[in-house]
Amino acid sequence: MSDHNALTLVIFIVTYAVIALGEVPYFRIDRTGAALAGAVAMIISGALSEQAAERAIDAHMLALLLGMMIVVANLRLSGAFAMSEMASEVIRPCLKNRRSKGLANTGARESRPQRRRENSSAKNWSISARASMAHA
Repeated sequence: MSDHNALTLVIFIVTYAVIALGEVPYFRIDRTGAALAGAVAMIISGALSEQAAERAIDAHMLALLLGMMIVVANLRLSGAFAMSEMASEVIRPCLKNRRSKGLANTGARESRPQRRRENSSAKNWSISARASMAHA
């Protein structure tokens, strides 16, 4: 492995390590900063040309990410995440009780076919009872 390839590999590994950790201790850099620093380091080291870096930018994806960040920021400001956390704290004990009683997956939809089977067996009984009464 040449020195150039080794440097590229080191930049790649360090960038992904920072992204995985979320931040670097003693440095004020987060995931976004690490990604930008890694991209700049790849261009400076010559592993990626400026033209190739420009072609790698997907404007549609950046617009999608920006839109999602705006929505999440507004949801956080409105308190939607806090409300969903409170709702999950209320719902979680109810779900635990259903699971402990063996009712986790029983609902109106699942009980209807059972009722239909009971009704169909009652119909079959009444048909057979009528037939036996007709022969008697």
